[in-house]
Amino acid sequence: MSPHAVTSSIYNLGVLELLASIIYSWCKRIREQHAPLLSNRNHLENLTWASRRQEFISYQRVNQAQGIADQDWSFASSLLMRHLDQLANKAFRENKPVFSFLAVSRKELTTGRHTTRRHRQIIRAFGDIAPAEKDILAFIKKEQMRCFAWGMEKGWPTPEEKPADAPRQPARNAEVQAARRHRSKKH
Repeated sequence: MSPHAVTSSIYNLGVLELLASIIYSWCKRIREQHAPLLSNRNHLENLTWASRRQEFISYQRVNQAQGIADQDWSFASSLLMRHLDQLANKAFRENKPVFSFLAVSRKELTTGRHTTRRHRQIIRAFGDIAPAEKDILAFIKKEQMRCFAWGMEKGWPTPEEKPADAPRQPARNAEVQAARRHRSKKH
């Protein structure tokens, strides 16, 4: 290998490290900006409210409670799912009802079913305490029934107890739209 090729390779590694560092800090900044918006309190209020009403709640409704319903769904959903999984893992480890399992897609509000993809996300999130994939459906159903039993014990919520929605985040929504436009111009 010539000295020029070695120098060039070292330079390329330096550029790659710099690029990786920039991407890492950019992703970290985005997570830090949006993570506080996924409030445990708001999520749990909405999920327990649904439990007391003996119904499932849509991901869209949970997002509205966080004030991020107008954002790009692919971005918002990844944050939401990760957060719901963290809540589920914590609740299960503490032997509490896993209210996160009450959140489903709008088309599954009557059945409470999750997709196979969602099952795999839950299994990954639970790590070493996760049930086998063949048992995940029964596990989720059992936890949903446990949530509804908790809700029945607490009683039907009064109209005053309806959880409040977080204010919309128009600046953040505009930021996401600008990033999406910038991405589409590149391609």
